[in-house]
Amino acid sequence: MGLVNTGGQLAGVLAPLVMGWLAEAFDFAAAFGFLVVTTVAAALIALVTSSRPADLRLGAPTEEVIS
Repeated sequence: MGLVNTGGQLAGVLAPLVMGWLAEAFDFAAAFGFLVVTTVAAALIALVTSSRPADLRLGAPTEEVIS
């Protein structure tokens, strides 16, 4: 939980800086393209990671070990 919170806080600090730099160095299309790419990446990560409590326990046996 703490790792997720740290990532969210870090994104909250870095995103405005990156957006401002992209808008100034290139244009607003590049800045909004950055938002689209990071949103798609976050959605893909959310789709492929498991949220079942049994899968999140440290030291829990995996399917390969059980079989």
